[in-house]
Formats: sequence, C-alpha cells, structure tokens
Amino acid sequence: MNKIQIKRIVFIVCAAVLGCAAVAYNNYVKVINVRGNFALENTRNNIKNLAKIKMITPDSGEVNIYNKDGIWYFAEAKNYFANTNMLASFYNLVGNARIISVHKGDKKIFAENMLDDNAVKLITYDQKGKVLDEIWLGKRTADGESAVIRRKNGKYFYTINEVTDFSGEAQDWVPYPLLNIEPDIIKKITVNGTEFSAEKLQKILPYSKKWLSLFNTLRFIDYQGIEYKKALDNVKVSKAQEIGVAVIGGLVYKLAAYDVGDSCWLAVTLANERIAHKDVVPFVKNNQMYFADWIFQLNEEQGQVLCNTDYITGESAVMKKL
Repeated sequence: MNKIQIKRIVFIVCAAVLGCAAVAYNNYVKVINVRGNFALENTRNNIKNLAKIKMITPDSGEVNIYNKDGIWYFAEAKNYFANTNMLASFYNLVGNARIISVHKGDKKIFAENMLDDNAVKLITYDQKGKVLDEIWLGKRTADGESAVIRRKNGKYFYTINEVTDFSGEAQDWVPYPLLNIEPDIIKKITVNGTEFSAEKLQKILPYSKKWLSLFNTLRFIDYQGIEYKKALDNVKVSKAQEIGVAVIGGLVYKLAAYDVGDSCWLAVTLANERIAHKDVVPFVKNNQMYFADWIFQLNEEQGQVLCNTDYITGESAVMKKL
C-alpha cells in the first residue's frame, strides 16, 4: 500500500468520523435548542383536527377522550360526556405550556422525576388516527404550575410551565357534581307520591335529621360509577324510590333511585311545571341529553338516603302535628 492510498484511507475515515460527529451534534442541538417551544407543538398546530386524547396512568390505566360532532366523550365511562373543566385545562396545556429548561437524564433521574412507568403518558391523535404528540408527564413543582416531561423513551427531559390542574386520572374526567340543588330554591318535594311544600318542609327540617340528610344530598349529588340505563333490564332491582324536586322558576328534577342489592343507582329526568319561566323549557331540552341514557352509582352514604326514602314519608306523618 503506497502513501497515496494510505492518505486516501485516512481522509475517508476522518470524513466519516467528522460526518458522524456532525450528525450527533446536530441532533444534540435539536434536543437542546428547544427552550421556548410549545410542549405539544404538533397538537397546537393541528388543534382543529384533534380527535382523540389518550392518557395512561399507573392508577387509572387507559383513559380515552374522543370528539364526535364537536362534543367530547369519555369512552371508558360508558361514553359519557367529558368534564369540561378538565378539557379547559388540557387546552390550556396545549395552547400555553412551553419548554423552559432542558436536562440530561438517566434511569435513576427519570425514576426520581416520575418519568418512568409512574409517568402520565399523554398521546394526542388527529382525525385519521395519526399520533400528533406523545409526552410523559412527570413530577410537578410544589405550586403545581410547572412539571417535567419526557418524549417517549427520550434521553433528555424538559421542564414546562402552565400545567395548572391538568390530570390524566379517570375520576377527574367525569363531570362533578351530578346535581347541585340548593335548599333555598326548592319549592316542593314529592317523595313516592307524597307532596311536601316548602312551608311544610321548613317546619319539619329543624326536627328531622333524615330530611336534613336528603337536603344535604340534593345539594351535591356525587357518583362513583356510570352505566347505561338499559343495564337495569338485566339485574334484579327493587321498586324505584321516586323523588321529585320542583325549584323556583318551574324546573323539576325527577329522581328514581334503584337498589340493586349492594349499591344504589340513580336515574335523572328533567321536566318543567305547566307554568314555568321562559328559559326553563329550552334548558330542559338542551340538558336532557346528560341524563337520558345513563344511570349513576351513588356513594354509600348518599345511596342510603336516596334508596331508602320510605322512612322520610313515615317520619313526616309523625311530624304533622307540628
């Protein structure tokens, strides 16, 4: 091998090494030079085509929120409506969260920052099912405003701002409360066909812990499960406890509580009195969809109140002398 051939080999090797170094450096710069970029930039740029949000957490497993005809639904919650407050937090994350610092990570550091299997994996999809962004959301700062994220299996991680109260947990994506009926707007309550006017209730309440429990329940009806209403056809249920709550303005909440043995499930129907405020009729029409096809599993305390209303009627008979 002569000197010219050796020089050519050395030149080729050096060129290859420099080329690899240049590629590595360019990739490094791309990773590092992202301060100020949006954390979910592809989603932000394609927000009109956003069709699905998937979150995977250690506690809730997989949560899928999807858009149909402009309305967001929660697939794992029997396709019930997604919590609009959490959607607002998600849109704030997409629209405003920026990368403010970059860090090199390793297995230990990722674990310390919950960027391993303990991360909230957030994946967004367009209308064709193509992934727009996938980030792993990890540990948050004490004020909850900032957090660290990592790209899927990435070697670097990033601090982002504007996280606020975004969550990937299933319970945070269902609307709460189911109903919120304040006592001071109630005109009358009908329990299994027996009617109690507001005047009569005012006399009873100071002497009745059971009626007070009903009023406290109506003020904030919670739920811990959702099922399609037709599921009642496949289980043995007791006769529904029926409660009608008429409020000022003419709106009526019709509640039917079903005892299925180990739990109490609530069906809700909206109606209006014959003479009602002009806004009530369109309100009923526009909001009936939130209750029409579903029943809601009450927590144990509220289930005991709404699935056992006979005692209220019996106690009220004793109170007639008041």
